[in-house]
Amino acid sequence: MIVQITNQGAILQAAATAPLVMTSFVLGAGVNYVPDPTQVNIQGNAVYTGLPGLPVSANQNTIKYPLYLGDNLGPFTYGEVGLFYNSTLYAICVSDTLVTKNPLNPVTHTGGAVVTDIYVPIVSSNYEMYANNVQANAFKASVLSSVAELPYSQTTTNNLFVIQDLPKAF
Repeated sequence: MIVQITNQGAILQAAATAPLVMTSFVLGAGVNYVPDPTQVNIQGNAVYTGLPGLPVSANQNTIKYPLYLGDNLGPFTYGEVGLFYNSTLYAICVSDTLVTKNPLNPVTHTGGAVVTDIYVPIVSSNYEMYANNVQANAFKASVLSSVAELPYSQTTTNNLFVIQDLPKAF
């Protein structure tokens, strides 16, 4: 996903004395475009609106905003995520392909929860953001790219994670 903090989001971030608690997120039908920092809303039609999790300190310089789509949601497709602070679009995330969210089907081992974590550096003037989008696999284990992405135990409902690549010993 391409992630862009909006101009208004950067102003809010610069004025904040504590991590901003986002008030909503909107999934949209827009896909495969470069987000513009002047955007005030998603480009596509809204397909789902939810409440993001509380901000989590990923490290001393970065805040993670988790978005959780539960097992029973769907079916729908989306290609963009708008992160809102009150009525202000704080950031926009755009995928190059549509993401399909199907409800969990325990018989066929399809569908299930989707977690998107949006990371925001809080000590920069350009706020280079990034996002991880994790969909449960057939064994319902979230796949992460490194151990650095493991969530704090008090902020997750998962108890099993698959790490794609472990660091090599020297």
